[in-house]
Amino acid sequence: MKLKDYDLLKDTFFHTLWFKLPEEAVSKCREFSEKYANKRSDHYIKKRNADPKKIASQAFESKLAEFGALEFARQHCGLSLKPPDLTIYEGSSCNFDADLRDENVNWHVKSCNNTTTKSCGESYIFQYRDNRGSGGRDSLFDNPKSDDVICLVRVDENNLKVQIRGLVKWSYAYDLVLSGNPKSPAMMGIKKVLYYDRLLKKIDLENVRCCCATAAKIQNSVP
Repeated sequence: MKLKDYDLLKDTFFHTLWFKLPEEAVSKCREFSEKYANKRSDHYIKKRNADPKKIASQAFESKLAEFGALEFARQHCGLSLKPPDLTIYEGSSCNFDADLRDENVNWHVKSCNNTTTKSCGESYIFQYRDNRGSGGRDSLFDNPKSDDVICLVRVDENNLKVQIRGLVKWSYAYDLVLSGNPKSPAMMGIKKVLYYDRLLKKIDLENVRCCCATAAKIQNSVP
């Protein structure tokens, strides 16, 4: 089933299907995460004594979310978005633009795994600035576009499944993100957080574009 009304979305769209990615996509994510950890570990260890294994795990899950969003866009939204960028950037060249795009679509993919959800609540992280108070900032804060959309993806890190939790226009979520502070004092002022429960409270359920019946139809359309 295609979401033929995607272009008519006002603010939000919700979808609850868990699905596994093709093995080819998983392999690309794993290869990227290993290279990323090898190349960037020194940087993160110096900044905050980060664990290289955790760096690799976070990179892997982020790319799983991006490939999951890509599959969803292709199969259910009829969008032919460019595949995730597998370039490893360093320093000031780090890319904080949209993760998936075409001429008229900009999807910023944010992920949250099950472990984080259990310990901190379902939450999605945005880079507000780096630890020096400059640079390293999501483009959404400074150069937002009218077609900027946040794609929220839950990641089951143990079973390598992803779940599209919602597509939300940046203009709709902006105030929630800006006022969402991290629970870690060390990340205060560096990260901003979209807490999923706060998003749900803001949404008028009558205006959610995908009701349970539609989600069920999508579920039944998956082989």
